[in-house]
Amino acid sequence: MSWGSIRRACVRAMLVNLVLCACGRDRDHGDDGASTGSSDSSGGSDSSGGVESSCIDVELGEIVGAALVRGTTTAAGRDIAVACGDGEDVVYGWTAPHAGRWVADLAGSSYDTALAVLDADCGGLERACNDDTSGSKQSRAVFDATAGQQFAIVVTGNHGASGAYVLGIDEFIVDPQACVDVELASKLGPGVALGTTADRGDDIEPSCAPSGNDVVHEWVAPHDGSFAFSVPEGNVAIALLDGSCDGDELDCAAPLDAGVGATATLTEGQTVLVVVDSGATAASYTLDIREQSTGCVDGELGSAVGVGVAVGTTVGAGDDVPAQVCGGGGEDVVYRWTAPSNGSFTFDLAGSDFDTVLTLQQGDCGGVMLGCNDDGIGSASTVTVDLLAGQAVAIVIDSYSSYGGSYMLNINGGGGTSSCIDVELGTSGGPLVGTTAGASDELWPGCAGASSGDVEIEWTAPYTGSFEATLSASPGTVLAIYSSCAGGELGCAGDVLGAGVAQLPFSALAGETRLFVVDGNGTEGPFELVIQ
Repeated sequence: MSWGSIRRACVRAMLVNLVLCACGRDRDHGDDGASTGSSDSSGGSDSSGGVESSCIDVELGEIVGAALVRGTTTAAGRDIAVACGDGEDVVYGWTAPHAGRWVADLAGSSYDTALAVLDADCGGLERACNDDTSGSKQSRAVFDATAGQQFAIVVTGNHGASGAYVLGIDEFIVDPQACVDVELASKLGPGVALGTTADRGDDIEPSCAPSGNDVVHEWVAPHDGSFAFSVPEGNVAIALLDGSCDGDELDCAAPLDAGVGATATLTEGQTVLVVVDSGATAASYTLDIREQSTGCVDGELGSAVGVGVAVGTTVGAGDDVPAQVCGGGGEDVVYRWTAPSNGSFTFDLAGSDFDTVLTLQQGDCGGVMLGCNDDGIGSASTVTVDLLAGQAVAIVIDSYSSYGGSYMLNINGGGGTSSCIDVELGTSGGPLVGTTAGASDELWPGCAGASSGDVEIEWTAPYTGSFEATLSASPGTVLAIYSSCAGGELGCAGDVLGAGVAQLPFSALAGETRLFVVDGNGTEGPFELVIQ
């Protein structure tokens, strides 16, 4: 017999004894272990109906529980190539006792683990594969099964690591309130969240994504409308859940469709969870949330402001929007515009050559009326409204009578109190991955020596205690802490550790918010922020 065969036989013998003890203790099957069915040296299963494969080391049958079996992958050899690990492995055959969603985990293991679940045998379809979950080196794989379905569960390691492991298999139960990583409030626009799925848990299993790490964002619809959630770049899937971690799936966009995104029609105040899932491979992402148009819009203005933002004629444009409370009813032109910041904005048609009517509606032509005016500036119309950053409006240029003409649209304002916050982390400690490239210069930390674009990140303390924020970025980048956008500076640190690392210790009460400012000394570029 070869040394490899002897080694595998020894490992099998050791693991079989461990499992037989577990079965007798947890399921009261006595000492014979017949309910699990151990593998012989050739790898075939016994008459208990276990998984038939030459790579199976131990047959578990249908047993479930936390810390179900213990063992070591050291000197076990490597039988199976899986996507998330490359170490020596021990393979268990397991049969689902009933239909449902299941989770296998290696919590309590002593090394950098990886865990894979395959259909039926060693050559089966890989149903789940995970390396590192929830900031630890232990792995957790979630998968669906029908009653009696058989699996090969592969305990292995990452980067060739091996060691002592603890394997558990149990039903996957979602805590309706525990999966949220980032709270976004009602933010709209590009880049409402930046992050990475690295070292995140596998909390949600979207229908369009393989099992893997995910980041869950809570978002509240600011008003009635249809919204699109997208990641312009990044190999991730996006799923929308209604209300809670175990809510109904509203839509799911596979990685190839993430640039287009998932969409949902929502009512004001409705909560959705936006799940960014990268499967077995970690990915950085930027999440965009935008309101959709229903097709009545003639032109997109972006967030342009100034005199003559749009000029043209209503003659021949058609009458798409019915008359409103202040008049209208002639041919009309509709523009879509998005507020660049929180504030008060004035829209007027001064410079037009006919008796105008101006209407602003929320999001689209059928949206809630925000303002309507006839003859605010002579025969030209004007409307002033307060808007939130990223809020979209439909600007309807109409005529008081059936006679239209040439128009000039002017947009001014935005001077109201605005929030400087770019990213809301909630109680999550990150890591948050982003960049200051192209950012505006909103705050001026005391230890920043030159004007630079900065990124503002709001964080909420999950408990009362002492914390430390660590910024990893290019040399010259600085990290500051404020109580709020308009509050005082609580601390500022430059690149004191070398290699672009800045650290700031601080204290906070449970539920208290802190504003972290990533800035620089005339420098810009990517960064990573971790709060512990």
